[in-house]
Amino acid sequence: MEADELREMSVDALTDQLSDLSRQLMGYRLQKGGAHLTKTHLLKATKRDIARIKTVIAEKNRQQSAESDPVQKIKGTKKSKGDKEE
Repeated sequence: MEADELREMSVDALTDQLSDLSRQLMGYRLQKGGAHLTKTHLLKATKRDIARIKTVIAEKNRQQSAESDPVQKIKGTKKSKGDKEE
């Protein structure tokens, strides 16, 4: 699953995909615990897919909030000691 494919999906579809992968990961963990999982690479691949989906959801939420709030705070900017609040 590539990030480009995920970016084309809606947040609802991504959330559904995330819950499916979470269930799948739980099944793999149970199989690993019982020594029945022969394809251990699936654990790592599933975790990475979950991370990709969470990243795309965060990007979409950030983009949506930036569109709704035109005056967006910039990270890393701090008031200096001499600045007064208005």
